[in-house]
Amino acid sequence: MKQLLLIFSVLFVFSALGQTSHLDNNVADLHSGKPIPYANIWVLNTDRGTSSSVNGDFILKLDNDFNSSQKLKITAIGYIDTIIDIPEIGDTVFLKPREYNIEEITIYPQMKNSLIVNPINKKTDKTYWICSNSPSIIGRYFKYQDSFDTTSFIDNIIVYTEKSLKKYDFNLHLYEYDTIKHRPGNDLINENILVTTKSKFGFGFTENVIDISRFKLQFPQNGLIVGVEWIMTKENSYDETNFEGNFTYKEKKYGPDFLVTNETENSRFLYQMGRWFSTEIWTSRKFSPAISLVLTD
Repeated sequence: MKQLLLIFSVLFVFSALGQTSHLDNNVADLHSGKPIPYANIWVLNTDRGTSSSVNGDFILKLDNDFNSSQKLKITAIGYIDTIIDIPEIGDTVFLKPREYNIEEITIYPQMKNSLIVNPINKKTDKTYWICSNSPSIIGRYFKYQDSFDTTSFIDNIIVYTEKSLKKYDFNLHLYEYDTIKHRPGNDLINENILVTTKSKFGFGFTENVIDISRFKLQFPQNGLIVGVEWIMTKENSYDETNFEGNFTYKEKKYGPDFLVTNETENSRFLYQMGRWFSTEIWTSRKFSPAISLVLTD
């Protein structure tokens, strides 16, 4: 198999005082050279990260105690996860496309039967999950049920976000559940699904309905994990005013604010610092992203 070649000159930009540094780079397809938008970029095993812009560009600030042995991890749907020593990074980081073996699916006449999995309403015990300084993916696990036998195709996915007049973009991920490692496994779709939230006035939550029927995707019997990923771009940022005693300060956040629901069992996974976590150890309340599925035959 052809190996991924990374031949770069080092590109660091230092402040005049020499106390801070940052990477100013681009992410592109190894074969076509086209930029890769909205890639997830991390300093591995730290909470320092960012996202590439629509043009594949990214700027990543490094800590004052930056260690030259640290590595950068870059992930994007449809591409092999790439880990690079930071001193070896140059103007452009090339990602190798991932090869997918798509199973042939027999399509039967549509009977228009449908099933809504995990419906959300105003009485549901819920709150919101906010993103601050780290790109993250939060995923919800759906276990296969016998009732899916007659409605096995995933027609729509509904992601619930807080109402806002501002529109935000986020990435949608679909994974098959890895029954050995007990975490998200292979991507089920080899293209990026970019979702733009609706602009709505008022309070409460918004339903963002994503039609994926064109993929003819059947619910995997090992289980399904639907992930939503914040994109840390200027367009998705907003300032939140906080109060602490007699002081007020502003903190940069990134939208959208995802609705999460309190569950009796943990069904949430979190991708941060370049790896997956099952987050049941972080809180006694088992909040999972509010996501519904519409299954059809």
